[in-house]
Amino acid sequence: MEHFYPLAKEGRSLKSPTPQWKYGFMNNTKIKIIDSTLREGEQAPGVVFRDEIREKIITLLLRVGVDEIELGVASPLNSYLVNLSKQAKLAASGTNCRFSLWSRCIREDIFFAAGCKPDIISLSIPSSELHISNRLGKSKNWIMETLASSIRYCLKLGVSKVSVGLEDASRAEPEFLQILGRIAEINGAFRVRLADTVGICTPADIGKLLKVIREAVTIETGVHCHNDFGMATANSITAIERGADWVDATVLGLGERAGNCRLEEIIGFMALHQRADRYYPERLTELCSFVAKIAGINISPYHPIVGENIFTCETGLH
Repeated sequence: MEHFYPLAKEGRSLKSPTPQWKYGFMNNTKIKIIDSTLREGEQAPGVVFRDEIREKIITLLLRVGVDEIELGVASPLNSYLVNLSKQAKLAASGTNCRFSLWSRCIREDIFFAAGCKPDIISLSIPSSELHISNRLGKSKNWIMETLASSIRYCLKLGVSKVSVGLEDASRAEPEFLQILGRIAEINGAFRVRLADTVGICTPADIGKLLKVIREAVTIETGVHCHNDFGMATANSITAIERGADWVDATVLGLGERAGNCRLEEIIGFMALHQRADRYYPERLTELCSFVAKIAGINISPYHPIVGENIFTCETGLH
C-alpha cells in the first residue's frame, strides 16, 4: 500500500508503475457513479437535509468527481427541487457531472420533474410479481403499458435523457426483466438500472442479472444495490466486472434499513484499483465527515477508506 500513501495529501498521486493487471481486474474506467445520498439518504430514519445542507453536499460531491447526482424524488410536494436544480447546475458549471430526479411513472410527478429541468429523469417501476400484484394491485400488462407511455411522456415534455429503474429486479422473472428492458430501449430510454431493492443478491446473483439484461438491450446498464446482507459494495463491484456502465452509491451507505453501496468504497476502488483518475479519493474524508455530522452518525475508526485507523497494524508486518 506504500504507493498509495501520497493520496493522504491533496496532490494527484494516482499514477503508479504497478501494472494494472496485477490486481486481477481488467481496467474498466468507463464505469460511472451515481450518488443517491440526497434521495436515499433522507430515507434513513431521522435524516432530513435542509436546503443549505443539500447545496453543500452537492459541492463536496462535485469535488470528489461523481458522474451523476440524484437530487431527490420528483413530486409537487418537494417544491424545493425547483430551486435546487438551478443551484446544482450553477455549481456544476465546467464539470461533466449531470443531475437527475427520481420519479414514479405518474404523470403528475413526471410533469413536475420536467419543470425542474434536470439533465435526466430516472423513471422507476416495479418488476417483480410481489411488487406488481401485492403492492400495486396491478398486472404485468399495466406495467408494460405504463412504462412505455411514461418514457414517451418524458420525451414529449422535452427531457433530453430518460433512465429506467426496475424495482425489485432481484426477485423478478428474468424473461420479464428482458421485456421491460426492451420496452425501455424501444421507447427512447438511454439506460436501464436493476435494483436489488431488498438487498438479497450475492455477487453471483448480480452477475446473472447483468447477463440477463445485457442479452436483451444495447443501451447502458446499471445497478442499485442495498446492503441488507452487507454485500452492496461487493455486488456493485461485481457489476463493474460484468460490464455494467453505472453503479449507484450513497455517502457512508446512508439509506433505508441497512443502507446502500458506500460511495467512498466505490470511489476508492475505482481510483486506486482501476486507475480512474477523474475521481479524488483524497477528498472523501471531508465529504464523509460532513454527512456523518448532519446525519448524526459516527464513522468507525476502522471504516474502509475514510476510517482514522485503517493503516494501523500491531505486528507491523504489512
